[in-house]
Amino acid sequence: MHEVNQKALKGTYLLTLAALIAKVLSAFYRIPFQNLVGNRGFYVYQQIYPIYGIGMTLALNGLPTFISKLVAENEDANQRELVIRDTSRILIMTSMSIFMLLYFGSFMLADLMGDILLAPVIKSVSWMFLLMPYLSMSRGYYQGILDMRPTAYSQVIEQFIRVSIIILVAYLSSKMNYDPYKTGTLAMLSSPIAGLVALIVILPKSFFLFNRDQFQFKINKRLAKKLLIEGGTICLITAIMVILQLVDSFSVVNGLKQMGKGIYWSQNVKGIYDRAQTLVQLGLVLGVSASSAMLPTLTLLFKKQREDQFWQLTKNIFHVNLAIAMAIWVGLTALMPEINRLLFKTASLDLTISIYCFSIILVTILLIYNSILLSRNIYLPLIKAVLLGIIVKVLITKLMVIKLGIIGASLSTVLSLASMLLLLKFHSGVKVPKIVKSIQVTKLIFLLLFMGIGVRLVANGLNLMLFNNLRINSFIILLINIPLGVIIFILGSLKLKLFTLEEWNQVPLLKKFIRIRK
Repeated sequence: MHEVNQKALKGTYLLTLAALIAKVLSAFYRIPFQNLVGNRGFYVYQQIYPIYGIGMTLALNGLPTFISKLVAENEDANQRELVIRDTSRILIMTSMSIFMLLYFGSFMLADLMGDILLAPVIKSVSWMFLLMPYLSMSRGYYQGILDMRPTAYSQVIEQFIRVSIIILVAYLSSKMNYDPYKTGTLAMLSSPIAGLVALIVILPKSFFLFNRDQFQFKINKRLAKKLLIEGGTICLITAIMVILQLVDSFSVVNGLKQMGKGIYWSQNVKGIYDRAQTLVQLGLVLGVSASSAMLPTLTLLFKKQREDQFWQLTKNIFHVNLAIAMAIWVGLTALMPEINRLLFKTASLDLTISIYCFSIILVTILLIYNSILLSRNIYLPLIKAVLLGIIVKVLITKLMVIKLGIIGASLSTVLSLASMLLLLKFHSGVKVPKIVKSIQVTKLIFLLLFMGIGVRLVANGLNLMLFNNLRINSFIILLINIPLGVIIFILGSLKLKLFTLEEWNQVPLLKKFIRIRK
């Protein structure tokens, strides 16, 4: 059991590091992209990005996590390969259906978004879904046997290729004055191209999993039901933020237009609002990676009835990830004017973006809850919670935008996530031991208030002393205050004894530092 835990822990570290690199690439490319193409060009890209985001989540996190669970449940190698082949047949048929819906329904979808010119952008991203079965099956198989390397390497390579193409397109667009819709179409073509490269990287190692049987129209009904319920639950949870963003694509611009705003003004404001997604994506790196990598281990612990180890692992990961998520949000909120101005030229919609970024905390909790319930084969409460949240988002977003303006879109996202967590808390069907003590929460809130107020006061003081160039000022302020905030958080956590040594060891980059101090 010790060897399994060690292998799982190493795998978690590797997948977390790969996810960090991929997320940094995937989030930070939007900064030069937005700077090069402007708010309207960013709006065009971000309107269709949720479709890519759902596909990427399916191929990178959702389906591989479900498949890894199937593999972990079958110790016999032949049985594992049989499950993989049966599953891939279902996924191939599903992905072809999604491709046809997007490609041939692109004009209808664009019209529902309130902008018919988005149709070619939707068509260009649709091709990536044809690669989804092969990427997800390969990654899921290796995650299931606790070998995270194929997933990690292909993930980083895929994002590097995609980001490189997008930046090249943005550069050419700025030099040749491309239409924003042409820029968006070319940028979205990066997705299938990068997916193809990732497939070339990972397929030689996993080619034995695929054969001509995948293309037969013969479906294992029991597995199809399991994929729909269990796999669908994992995918819904993992893709929740991009699903909510997709609702925004259909609601925000239409809501702003109903307020009486012009189409160009509405597109510009939506482009500014979409900056928040970049920050949230970075903030969720640890939560997504930890929940994906911990699921096979929790599944094994539950199967072997190791309840004490099960809840201890859950508690350790929950404490660390929740504290880091809260620290990230407090830091983002305290320094939002400087972050917004440095990354995107202006400090527009600071409050709107800060409220949206509160999603980092809620989704982190949701992802860990997801891993607990899935590892114990509990699905229905998760499905109900996610569907409730999506319904809440669909029902209130446009109304809140019409009544409150763009800040209503941020509030609707937070409310939809909160509704999911409330339903899970009271109707999860599992008795969760008390993971966090009230004294720990009090200490954490006190520390974060001290950190947030401290870095804001230092930032205000530096603003009075520095140059007239606001962007240079923002760079200097962040260069000083981000390390300051990290130091306050780490030293304060050690002083207040927020975490055990075992919990600190969940954070690979701090492991040596903590040992030295001990």
